[in-house]
Amino acid sequence: MFRTYRTRPETMIAAEVAQFLYESNRRLLTQQNSAAHSVSNLTWLILERRWAGVLEDSADDIKDDIRRLFDAIRGRLPALVGEKAEDLFEDLSDGQKKSLVGRMLGRNLDISKLGQMKTTGEYLAYVDEETVVEIFRKTPAMFFDGGVWTMAYSGITDLPEIVLRDAQDRIRAKHMNCLEDCAGFLRYDAPESLISQRARASVDFLMLGLG
Repeated sequence: MFRTYRTRPETMIAAEVAQFLYESNRRLLTQQNSAAHSVSNLTWLILERRWAGVLEDSADDIKDDIRRLFDAIRGRLPALVGEKAEDLFEDLSDGQKKSLVGRMLGRNLDISKLGQMKTTGEYLAYVDEETVVEIFRKTPAMFFDGGVWTMAYSGITDLPEIVLRDAQDRIRAKHMNCLEDCAGFLRYDAPESLISQRARASVDFLMLGLG
């Protein structure tokens, strides 16, 4: 129920407590109290008073979690790319480099050190989310097997080559879709409920597999 229908444990607990309160206080079942003393109303009151802050999943909450996810990924990129850091920088588009410089300036960092940072890979801590997605698209293998996510990828053994390729394609596609959902969600000012739910599912999936 929790996994398939995304039912929250708090909802189930509130319903059980509400049913207990209802049965224990049947004396309140008068015409005057019929609306207040009902299982549905009691469930709502319990949820509102006990878990309102936990259950309220606003767009801002989802965005905060997405930013934490990308910060975690960016923090690991310099070590992952290693000697490829400079080549990776040269492959960035002008727009990506402009965004990088803008983010550095926004944190009052000295951009004259960017030349040194190109070699060490330190600049990767300041690339935007779309650039992270692009890096994953180009070099997905380094993100798995404990790089960013614990899921096996290159380390999968004892499989025929064609089966291994298919498994890797599925793993890569699922993570790519979730990353794109998360990066795209940050651009919404007032996302619709279904879009928010999809972004929540994506960021939860990606956070769950972090090494």
